[in-house]
Amino acid sequence: MAGQITHMEIAYKLIDRLGIDEGKEEFILGSVAPDSVHFDDDYLSKKVHSHLFENCGPWGDTQNYDNWILNIKAFWYRYVVMQENQDLKAFYIGIVVHCLTDYWNDLSIWRALQKKMMPPLNLDQFKEGYSPEYIKIDRWLYQNIDDADEIMELLENSHETDFEDYVKATCIAKMKRHLIDVQYNLPDPIDVSGHKFYTADLMRQFVSEVPDKVYQQIKEFGNTPVKQMRLINDDFVGHIDRLRHACRGILVQDGKILLCHEPGSGLYIIPGGGVEGHENYADCCEREMLEETGCKTKAVKEYLDIEELFDVWRHINHYYICELVEDTKVQHLTEAEKLAGYTNAWVPIQEALDIFGKYEDYHYKDIAVYGLYKREYAALKEYKSAITF
Repeated sequence: MAGQITHMEIAYKLIDRLGIDEGKEEFILGSVAPDSVHFDDDYLSKKVHSHLFENCGPWGDTQNYDNWILNIKAFWYRYVVMQENQDLKAFYIGIVVHCLTDYWNDLSIWRALQKKMMPPLNLDQFKEGYSPEYIKIDRWLYQNIDDADEIMELLENSHETDFEDYVKATCIAKMKRHLIDVQYNLPDPIDVSGHKFYTADLMRQFVSEVPDKVYQQIKEFGNTPVKQMRLINDDFVGHIDRLRHACRGILVQDGKILLCHEPGSGLYIIPGGGVEGHENYADCCEREMLEETGCKTKAVKEYLDIEELFDVWRHINHYYICELVEDTKVQHLTEAEKLAGYTNAWVPIQEALDIFGKYEDYHYKDIAVYGLYKREYAALKEYKSAITF
């Protein structure tokens, strides 16, 4: 992905356009903070999370660019939009700019050069030629921009902070010192005239064009809001070890919503399940609807993300409004779903709200059902607010 001064230069060019009047130092820090995981143990898995890259493919081999943008957009609404502390808000915006810059670096540099040079090169040969040039061109950029000193001063004056399970203050502090004292402490000029992969012209074009692209993407985020909600269960231990994305479908016909029902336990649930492989979230929703209910649907619009924190888990549930294409009447259930006796239930919306609205009845006798019903109640309430029946 992009080098650190590349990230900071693009962020610096966006300070005025994004209206960063307070917290410029934290904005610049945020624009490199996701890379601080390199100073932590098991950095690769942490890098996927800090770069909002879940369900996008192996790092370095992006399979689903749409999911990456959806993840970044969800982060924007979850952390930026409602944040009143201007320093924190600037820091979070910096993280968004970092991830969008890497998105464009992946498309415009990494993939574009692979397309140009493979074949005749194979992937290992490409990496062998690209990697040293990538390191040098970033340092060359530092020596060839007018605002390098001001950028580094802003970085120096920023304040490290822990941010949930994304980045650690201790790792950020190590990264800052490395960038200022080592990586960009360059006594001799960097010569890139012999570059065959990452040339000076390519870098100039990238830092010239990408600020506009990032600005337009952030501007578009404001036009297509997806409501963000966080629910914290009583059994949440205070730290996150596991993350799962799931997609759920709201299908309404004649004032009734399609729910999955377990006759034995009497429980109801909005159909849906976990993302598989690198499928995008809309495809996941449609697949789960077909498997669990036999209904072929079109996921028309994502209207809500609910983040659940329980035990050591973070579950992010993406809720879609669906349209019926065909009822095949053939379910493809998992063994657990078969054992539970999953069946379809068309339930009047108000009745479904009444069912899920009794979540407090389970608070002290079944915390899992309590969390499930509280989540589904919130999802239906939000759906009712968004749609006129």
